[in-house]
Amino acid sequence: MASVASVYSKALFNVSKEERSVQKVAGELRHLANACEQSAEVKKVLFSSLFDSTSRERIAETLANGLVAEELTKRFFILLAAKNRVTHISEIAQVFEELKNKEAGVVRGLARVAKALDSKQLKGLCEPISVCLGKTVELDQTEEEDLIGGFIVEAGGKTFDSSIKTQLIKLQEVCAQ
Repeated sequence: MASVASVYSKALFNVSKEERSVQKVAGELRHLANACEQSAEVKKVLFSSLFDSTSRERIAETLANGLVAEELTKRFFILLAAKNRVTHISEIAQVFEELKNKEAGVVRGLARVAKALDSKQLKGLCEPISVCLGKTVELDQTEEEDLIGGFIVEAGGKTFDSSIKTQLIKLQEVCAQ
């Protein structure tokens, strides 16, 4: 059975595709999800079944009017409030982002690096991996000093390990034989 987030995300994605507003809606969903997660007051009202549907809708409308421009995103957020589904907004935003990336041929990945890369270096790392995978690769990065140098990239179900730590481990294994 499909999750609540999956069902709502797919429906919103299909409508936003028709309206040619996928990028805008994706950004606005992330913005709404962040606002809901960071505000205790918003959570108290929109995440609670103690408030009636009308109250949740009015508060959702006020929040949406202040945070988003797309009418589709506003209507969607108000619908979530009316159906008491705002608790799923972060997951909906994540699934929507995945659908958007899949449609655009984009693969998200993670680069584990010994020292943070600047945007030019990160782009340079993405290019050969994009060629290898045959898709556009976008990488997030985390610093892991124990790698000593180099990187480990996980994207598209593959791992690309060019860390000094791994090379040293392999050298130790060869020397131990």
